[in-house]
Amino acid sequence: MKNSVTGFVAADESRTERRARRSQGRQLLAATDAEVRPRLPAFPSPDLPKAGARVPDNWRGPVSVRPPAHRASTRVLQAAYPFLAGTGAPMRGAVIGEDVFTRRPYALDPWEAYRVGDVRSFSVAVIGTLGSGKSLFCKVWANRLLSMGRKIAVPNDPKGEWTWLCQRVSGSTIAVGPGTGTVINPLDAGPARPDLDSASHEALILQQRRAVLLGILSILRGHVPLAAVEHTALDVALEAVLNRVESPTLGDVLRELETPSETARELVGDSGRDLFHTMRRLVRGDMAGMFDGQSTVRFDDAAPMVSVDTSRLRSASPEARAIMTLITSTWIKQAISVPGRGKRVIIHEEAAIGLLADVTASGSGLNDKTEAEKLGRHDDVSNWYLFHRISDLDQLGDKGSAVREQALGLIADADMRIVFGLKSDTAPKVAEVLGMNETLTRLTLDFEPGEGLFLVGQKRVAVVRVQPTAAEFAAFKTDTVERSNS
Repeated sequence: MKNSVTGFVAADESRTERRARRSQGRQLLAATDAEVRPRLPAFPSPDLPKAGARVPDNWRGPVSVRPPAHRASTRVLQAAYPFLAGTGAPMRGAVIGEDVFTRRPYALDPWEAYRVGDVRSFSVAVIGTLGSGKSLFCKVWANRLLSMGRKIAVPNDPKGEWTWLCQRVSGSTIAVGPGTGTVINPLDAGPARPDLDSASHEALILQQRRAVLLGILSILRGHVPLAAVEHTALDVALEAVLNRVESPTLGDVLRELETPSETARELVGDSGRDLFHTMRRLVRGDMAGMFDGQSTVRFDDAAPMVSVDTSRLRSASPEARAIMTLITSTWIKQAISVPGRGKRVIIHEEAAIGLLADVTASGSGLNDKTEAEKLGRHDDVSNWYLFHRISDLDQLGDKGSAVREQALGLIADADMRIVFGLKSDTAPKVAEVLGMNETLTRLTLDFEPGEGLFLVGQKRVAVVRVQPTAAEFAAFKTDTVERSNS
């Protein structure tokens, strides 16, 4: 039986026939090109016919191609799946690694994906357990997006891991916490927006200041909502401060809550006293000196990258760390909210608090996710939310609470979802939130470190192996055990 393209060999082939066939193959391999076929003209060449050269096995003509036969048992051939292709044309962007199945390079850029219609927003949700390669991937991707002209901001760097990259690209690192002397005023007005008139700008600033105060109170109270009269007391105090101070601080608001005017007392009674005692820690307790004054630093909008090093807060209370993350996230978003300042990625290492900043960023709490997407597109901002597990959202309140459900909605609606290795106890919840089927969920349980499931839009699915360079691996690897072995 003559060998065909599929490579089947006759089952009744004798030993003599097999030896003769193998000998003939060795002779063909040893023969020179000139001996087995005429020399083809250089390609492209005017001497080459339009229909291609009629020379067997030349790969450029109408004559059928006969590649070498592949010999295998029926056990192997029954599972052969030779035709593997990605979902659609390759995407443009920063090359991250390779597609595990197709072996072709895998690239991704939020703005390019949006431009071609693959996604509807720039938001990215990244989920993976400790040691899965999640943090390494984010640093590699950010490093390569920087070379494309994208800017990076990290509002909360709890381990100081982003400082090396920031220094490498001549960025700006801001260290906060005890002993640094850095003060960030959460009530900063931020830069003026040329697209708003004076009245609209003042209304926006008032809304932002009220939102950050509500976010701070939510953290200090364990996400217990304020009573209606407490909302009024906070508004009255803030308006009274703005009437006499151009650049207010938390200390100014606290003094107004502690000693309200007669008019305010008649309106809300002593409701402001409870708010005063809740917020007192910010200026006279364990958080004194970090937020109760005018800002001593500014956000460098021209820098390619800005990171806030919060590693000095490791021993601080959970409330202090959460409030710092909320304030720095809000502070950076206000600084970059002016349109036309370029495309920027905001990486939320503590994603639960980053989401809290989002869901409290407007009076309605961003109940309408479509409105949130419009805000992100308008500001040319891609928010990356990093999670170890979905249960991190318990920081936002009990199951069923309004803030927690809004945050879950923001994750579920992120059009770029990247899942690294999961454990069996966390995978079902992640699958439920991200809408993953059973097959995709099982894949995440078997991932090696550095392998991730990329769900981009509604149609693109890929398993990608992140490929850092040697320098990137040495600088970005956060697993100390693997770093010591590298």
